Amino acid sequence: MEFTLKLRSKVLIRAIRPHVPRGAKLLDIGCGNAVVGDEVRKALGCQLTGTDVLSYLSRDIPFKLMSSPTRLDFADAEFDLGLIVDAVHHMEFETQILAIKESLRVCKTVLVFEVAPTWLAKQLDIGLNKIHNAEMNLCLTHRNHTEWQELFRQHGIPCRFEPVQKPFPGYPFRNYLFILGAAATPKA
Repeated sequence: MEFTLKLRSKVLIRAIRPHVPRGAKLLDIGCGNAVVGDEVRKALGCQLTGTDVLSYLSRDIPFKLMSSPTRLDFADAEFDLGLIVDAVHHMEFETQILAIKESLRVCKTVLVFEVAPTWLAKQLDIGLNKIHNAEMNLCLTHRNHTEWQELFRQHGIPCRFEPVQKPFPGYPFRNYLFILGAAATPKA
């Protein structure tokens, strides 16, 4: 089933390419089996480290197990970029903002790639995640893009929203990209 992750990677890479400079130190937060992050590393030439609350890597990448969903055991601003791909909707609502704030502590900019909360997306999320890791938390706490933006605004997190282009007609997911932190603010 790695092909589903590789397809997902292609959609992600096209969306984040303008935001990931070659050689950037990138932390894949909630990296799962590391297929997506490793594809990003290969395509964009970044220095990848993965972290997750579970360890089930199928790719050989530098990895650090998280001690909790809201604690990243890294130094302040250790990474140029944080990448959170389809992970925050697997956290309880009250945990989401804590995890994002912690990501912003260790990463200068955080890219959040999320899926729109459609019925089909939720059903596919359940099925695909049971295949990739049956132990994964599937609480499905999705938000639409305006709800995400409002959450970031309420917590004083600079945010820029970018819709993500579907790779082909009939692709079952609609995605969002949020650029968080200093890079979200246009330079004067």
